[in-house]
Amino acid sequence: MDIFQALADPSRRSIVGQLRHNDELSISAMCQTHTMSRQALTKHLNKLIAAGIITKRKQGKQSLHSLNPESLKPLAEWLQPYAALWDVRLKNLQNFIEESE
Repeated sequence: MDIFQALADPSRRSIVGQLRHNDELSISAMCQTHTMSRQALTKHLNKLIAAGIITKRKQGKQSLHSLNPESLKPLAEWLQPYAALWDVRLKNLQNFIEESE
């Protein structure tokens, strides 16, 4: 699964957002803030792991998950031209407003 397919699902984007604010989380910790079953959460985590977006490591009986920010580089590179386009448009709007005043 590629990064775009993995992030197409709102539940998986929510998981990524949660991991962005935490170093590592167990499935139990993630279940406390998501309204899905442990089984559904595990299914989503496995897709994110397959895409390389998150990593998993074992600590005793627990599996700890963390965000792999490096994996998001292709997404950022793909979005960059669109961000630049919006920067130009917003700058033009700002100039227009300032000239109108």
